[in-house]
Amino acid sequence: MAQTSDQADQRSLQAAGQRPEVFAGKGSARSAVPGRRGGRVTLDASQTALARSRVYHLLGKLFLYGLTDETLPHVRAVDELADALSVFRAQTGELDLDSAAADYQHIFGFNVFAFGSTFLDETARVGGDETERVTDAYLAAGFPVVETGEAADHLGVELNFLGFLARMESEHTGDDAEHARRLTRTFLDEHLLAWLAPITVAIRRQGHPFFTALADLTLEMVCDHRADLEPPDDQSLRELPEPPDILEDPKTGLRDIGKYLLTPAYSGIYLSRDDIRALSRGGELPAGFGARRTMLNNLLRSAADYDGLTDVLDGLRVLVEQMREAHRAFAKTCPPPAGQMAEMWLGRLDRTEEMLGQIAAHV
Repeated sequence: MAQTSDQADQRSLQAAGQRPEVFAGKGSARSAVPGRRGGRVTLDASQTALARSRVYHLLGKLFLYGLTDETLPHVRAVDELADALSVFRAQTGELDLDSAAADYQHIFGFNVFAFGSTFLDETARVGGDETERVTDAYLAAGFPVVETGEAADHLGVELNFLGFLARMESEHTGDDAEHARRLTRTFLDEHLLAWLAPITVAIRRQGHPFFTALADLTLEMVCDHRADLEPPDDQSLRELPEPPDILEDPKTGLRDIGKYLLTPAYSGIYLSRDDIRALSRGGELPAGFGARRTMLNNLLRSAADYDGLTDVLDGLRVLVEQMREAHRAFAKTCPPPAGQMAEMWLGRLDRTEEMLGQIAAHV
């Protein structure tokens, strides 16, 4: 408990390569560490928690820093990630960590901002209410947060926190272990599970084999973990902020519509820079450069000026449907409270589709 999270990360990464582990729970038997192809090992509750801790720390480091010399050997020991690494290597001709670092920066530095506040806050900005809520959860659990250069609600930090709680569970029995499980359940239901599905889709849309596999594995692992915990308390489920009906305001302009679309908690979709560029190419319209808001404003203004708004709206509808399919799958494959959270996001998508239809009717 006195160790820093960096020290815990290092211990977990070192331990992860020592022997095969399998996650075995009430409703699942998931292997996400070395040795799945070599056969299954039955673990007791403490060993399962320790195995989860090790992999959560690995996943956390990968989301925080990408592929590095330190994490590469452990990545090769995880079947799903090793397979994706092979695909990446086949595409590039060699495994170049500098190239992987550039890809990481392109995805997480310029396109997909992996923060809970980006998806859950009405400002869609890092450092808002969600960042504070997550920080409070860390402090209440005694999580020794160290400086990573990222906000507390970064996906990598949240995964490290789950690793911390899993290690706490593995080192205790009885009421103390149950306390760790209760903290885990609360954190998943109130924070991570509320935005893990939409960010997974956003990462998939980047088309990178390794980071897509990383996101998919993270989602599967978190869902498996949630299945091993007590059913949700409806009172603790996270709710999204109520979206405004911007089309009811006669002063609403293209800038307001763009701001709404770039707020996932309102629109239900996440638009990356590459998504906006794809929309501009589809309509043969300029979007320019800069921040996402600037690019989307440029695109919408160009579309209105050059009769391209219909194409842009059609492209946005495709994004809405992709998100809708992802949430439906999430509700089927992930245990409660996934269904309730999926319904929440689906409601946002329905409102956005209706809004796009209203705009199209006036084009």
